[in-house]
Amino acid sequence: MSEKTTINLASAFVNCGTQYPFSCQFDATDALPFVNAKAVAARFDGEFSFEDPDISVVGNITVGVEGLCDRCGGALKRKFVLPFDQIFYKDADPDCYTYSGGWLDIEKALYDELSLSLPTLLLCRDDCKGICVKCGANLNETSCSCDTSKPNAFSVLKDLKF
Repeated sequence: MSEKTTINLASAFVNCGTQYPFSCQFDATDALPFVNAKAVAARFDGEFSFEDPDISVVGNITVGVEGLCDRCGGALKRKFVLPFDQIFYKDADPDCYTYSGGWLDIEKALYDELSLSLPTLLLCRDDCKGICVKCGANLNETSCSCDTSKPNAFSVLKDLKF
């Protein structure tokens, strides 16, 4: 249980339905799905409320990421803002997020949301062109004169319809 991501529910139990603000910073590096990147800042800002007998937590996760672009290999700094909306159940089965007593630790739910909501590729920008497969030039910075018209073994895949 992380002290930073733990919520004291005592006041919420007394005032059912009242929303209480909650913010925390946490280390999100282990939750990132990227190989060549690290989290430089991760923060949750939101609110929680007791909805007898469950706890509702709603807000946003903001995470700053530094690393290398998966397409061109260039250095990058990106910031992602992800919505967070979870219900924590009292005495539920192990597949659900739960709370016990007067405390709620949201760390696992934050990690899960990051792992599932971040893109699978970390790109320096959404329209990254990558590198030339023949000469290795960064196509975001320059163009090359390589002949890419000759089909490769995987060119048939571009015509597949899903």
